[in-house]
Amino acid sequence: MRSPQGTYHGAHGVHREVVAPERLVLTRAWEKRDGSRDGRWKFRWPWRTLTLRQAEFETVEDCDDHQDGWNEVFDQLAEYAWNAEKAMIERGGVMLSDKDVRATIAVSDLAAAKKFYGDTLGLTAVDTGDREVLAFKTGSSRLMVYRSQYAGTNKATAATWTVGNEVDAIAKALKAKGVVFEKYDMPNTTHEGDVHVSGKMRVAWFKDPEGNILSIVAAPDGS
Repeated sequence: MRSPQGTYHGAHGVHREVVAPERLVLTRAWEKRDGSRDGRWKFRWPWRTLTLRQAEFETVEDCDDHQDGWNEVFDQLAEYAWNAEKAMIERGGVMLSDKDVRATIAVSDLAAAKKFYGDTLGLTAVDTGDREVLAFKTGSSRLMVYRSQYAGTNKATAATWTVGNEVDAIAKALKAKGVVFEKYDMPNTTHEGDVHVSGKMRVAWFKDPEGNILSIVAAPDGS
């Protein structure tokens, strides 16, 4: 990097972690002319929070000077973020049509939930960094499971997997692993084993250990 006065400031660093757009972790070190380092930074950007760690100052004055500089940077960043959000609002507000959505399920027993969703349903566990939250990769999305005092109170379907023409085979495989399927009496609907059939729609409902209702479905469009 070169200053307006033409002075060259050498720097180097390593990207430790990049999880777009949630988190960026990197190190950076300025180099003196003799090759020694006089500053290090560590940035984290989870969602809209930025945590800065800077160390190894030679004097208190150096620390204060850098703090003033970063305050100016943060002020500019805040102004940019506000202007961007204001422009979005003026265009019609915050839209979610191009954003991913995740099913979020409340449980009281995380150990039982981990066994059911991981072992019984065969989902791949993903580290959340939070002891009170589990995450499972399923297809191109994620299923979030968290501890809550309201676990099991939802009487409607909490999550649905669209499995196409595999609905009968998957229902059979899950039943062999001990999953108990629900049967509901609904208008214009018949039962073929554990599968509810309504026209081209085929659905099988079952519950997790907390009583949360889940389903696998073959939609009329074949999905």
